[in-house]
Amino acid sequence: MRFIPPGSRVLDAGCGAGFGAAYIADHGAGPVAAVDISNEALEIARRHFARKSVVWIQDDCHTLQKAAEFAPFDAVCNLENIEHLREPEKFLRRLTELLKPDGVFITSTPNRLLMNKLRGEDPDAPSRNRYHCREYTSTELMDLLQKFFSQVRLAYQRPVLATRVTLALYPFLNLTWTNPAMRLGRLIQRILRRPNIPANLDAALPPREWEVLDQDPGALETWNFIAVCSRVQRSL
Repeated sequence: MRFIPPGSRVLDAGCGAGFGAAYIADHGAGPVAAVDISNEALEIARRHFARKSVVWIQDDCHTLQKAAEFAPFDAVCNLENIEHLREPEKFLRRLTELLKPDGVFITSTPNRLLMNKLRGEDPDAPSRNRYHCREYTSTELMDLLQKFFSQVRLAYQRPVLATRVTLALYPFLNLTWTNPAMRLGRLIQRILRRPNIPANLDAALPPREWEVLDQDPGALETWNFIAVCSRVQRSL
């Protein structure tokens, strides 16, 4: 909540299952409009993260038609969502219409270069995550955001050292996990009703703890980019 003053009217665009919107509400924000296109995600949010100051809205981030009823906003958050959007420029143009002139936009997104390294892919390869329309490098993200904001500050999120050491094993673990012998072993375990091997790779890794840096630690050190944007360029 470093960049969101107490009492701010906030739009959480792409809120998912609602943890972020609840966090924002619990840490001093005013009314929060939490938007997601998935009704299933919003049902989880209403069930587990209900707050008096949060209204849950099924809406498309590209248009934000329903969210506009609660505008103008002091802040718009879009965390781990912009990579899901087919038309990010349409979204950014729309949110600048709903943001106050002195408002702030905060977004975060995975670093494509590191993601592709962990997947064993070429740096410029498209994402293998079927839900991601596009992942960004720091330069690509800055170029996109500076079309709509004259001030963009980038921060760099990475796991703490202990987690980074474990994540260095990710490509090896991924190869092991896709090995046919391993898949056969999981099938045998299910048949024998013994405890299953975790259903996904993340479950085999320790919990991740994060640090956020103001200085770029390097393209292959940064897990996520966090951008804080202000000074809307209204002429677009």
